[in-house]
Amino acid sequence: APPSKHSQTKSTSHSGLVQDGTTAEGSAKESKYKNSDLPPGAITGNKWCSVLVPTYAKWNSMLNICWGTKNSQEIEVLQLLWDVVYKHTIPAMIQGDDPIYTTATQRITEWQGGFMSASISMIHSLINSDERFSSPQGQCGLANFRLEGNQMWKSPFILQTFAAHIHFIQGAMDIPINTGLKDRHGYPKAALSLAGAAACIQITSFL
Repeated sequence: APPSKHSQTKSTSHSGLVQDGTTAEGSAKESKYKNSDLPPGAITGNKWCSVLVPTYAKWNSMLNICWGTKNSQEIEVLQLLWDVVYKHTIPAMIQGDDPIYTTATQRITEWQGGFMSASISMIHSLINSDERFSSPQGQCGLANFRLEGNQMWKSPFILQTFAAHIHFIQGAMDIPINTGLKDRHGYPKAALSLAGAAACIQITSFL
């Protein structure tokens, strides 16, 4: 099953997938803000967790690259989404170090981490369900088979990992047309990249 949606934690590490299969930590220190620090009324009716955060993740999923240094475009997009979701009933001027942006960025870090969590769950479920993969030799054989052009990128490895993204963005709105994307129903290329990278990292760990 996909990891639980939008878990609220007080601490976070801003992580992303890197080529050697580890996570790159941008900040190991305790998060500066949490949901209760958002403007009054923001979490009423669950609009923050159920609409704004999934929509922001959906926008990130359509970018060419959805990790790395944040920039002013993301702040502008988050401001636009805030105004659309709350319909100007909760005025806010979002800045790069305020509770809204910081907390939204933490949720995006959790969205990114969900791909790795899903891939770990998926691969261990597979090896535990088939005795052929119970030994290191069997697991190495599985990895070699999948990495040698045997349609891994169209396999359940990718689909089940990508399902974490679909679960996370449930409740998302259509992306407003003025967020810089050419098509608000765009292709989730960044999400597919993360799914592929996470699955590949887990499979190569058996070599």
